[in-house]
Amino acid sequence: MTTRARIEEFLAQKRLALVGASSSGRRFGNTLWKELTNRGYEVLAVHPRADAIAGRRCWRSLGELPEVVGGVVIVVPPGDQNDPTRNPAYYDSTYEYLTAIGFAIL
Repeated sequence: MTTRARIEEFLAQKRLALVGASSSGRRFGNTLWKELTNRGYEVLAVHPRADAIAGRRCWRSLGELPEVVGGVVIVVPPGDQNDPTRNPAYYDSTYEYLTAIGFAIL
């Protein structure tokens, strides 16, 4: 299967989980959440500490989602010591792990 076919198969799912929405509401994950929702996707956001972001419900883990999803979008940037919301001690190890196991950087 080609990369394009895999992407099309993934985007054919209408219910997706999003890991990486920011509680500040100003990150790429939030933009993606809004864009997917505007395109008709049902997006279930996963955030380890937030019950809701911008009035939309969040779950603490993938295991807490109330419904089966067709795919998971993960948005994790590298850490930034100048940004108090992106502590490198957490973000760098997560980012490095995801890229090491083959997740693409887009």
